[in-house]
Amino acid sequence: MEIGNQEIHNCRFERKMLAEDNDYYLENLIKLHPMHFSEIYFKRYVNNIYLDTLDYKNYFDNIEGLAGRKKVRIRWYGNLYGKIENPTLEIKIKQGLIGIKKNYPLPDVVFDHISFHRKVTPLLIGKKYLPEPLIQELKLYKPVLVNRYMRKYFLSANKQYRITIDSQMKFFQPDDNNSYFDKTYSDPFHSILEIKYSQAYDDGANQVTNYFPYRLNAISKYVKGVKELYAL
Repeated sequence: MEIGNQEIHNCRFERKMLAEDNDYYLENLIKLHPMHFSEIYFKRYVNNIYLDTLDYKNYFDNIEGLAGRKKVRIRWYGNLYGKIENPTLEIKIKQGLIGIKKNYPLPDVVFDHISFHRKVTPLLIGKKYLPEPLIQELKLYKPVLVNRYMRKYFLSANKQYRITIDSQMKFFQPDDNNSYFDKTYSDPFHSILEIKYSQAYDDGANQVTNYFPYRLNAISKYVKGVKELYAL
C-alpha cells in the first residue's frame, strides 16, 4: 500500500522529540513558544491495538528505516476496557519523511483483558465493514501490541502547527493462546512531543522545533513496545 498521487496533498510531517520533563513543565514550555500555542480539545487517553504479520514485517521495516513503511492499528479513546465506541482502523503509510493516515470506521465492541485476540479478528474480517482487498490483506495480520497513553493537544496561533504531548505510556503483549496479556511494560518517566503540520508549512517548521531543548527523534511507540516485550 503506497501513497497515491491524489493523496499527496493530504500528506503531513510528524516530528517527534523524547523528553524526561514532566507534563506541567512541557505544557508551560509550549505555551511560552513565540508562535503562541494554546491548548485545544480536552486531554484524553489514546488506546491502540497494533497488528502485524506473523513475521513482524511492519516492525522490521520500521527498525530498518525503509523509505516505504506502514503501521496498522485499531484506535479508540477513553477507557481501555468495556464498551468501545467509534473504534477506527488506521493505516499509517510513510514514504521518507512524509506520511498519510487512512481511516476506516469500525462497529462498537466490548473489550476486556481476555478478549483482544478473540474479538479483533472478527471485528476486522467478520463482516463487510472494510473494502474486500483490505480484508484479504488483514487475514495475514494478528494483534501484536496494545498500548495506551494520555494525550494533550496544542495549536499555534496561525493554526499551521499542532503539538501533542503523550505521557503515561503503557504497553501490553496479548498472548496468542489464552488471550490474556502475557507481559506488560510502562514508562512513566518519558513523554513524547510531536509536531504535526502539512507539507505546505515545512519551510517554517524549524521555527517550531528549534525552540525546544530536545533533539528530534524517530521514536515509534509501536517499535518501543515490541522491543520491550518481545525477544525479536
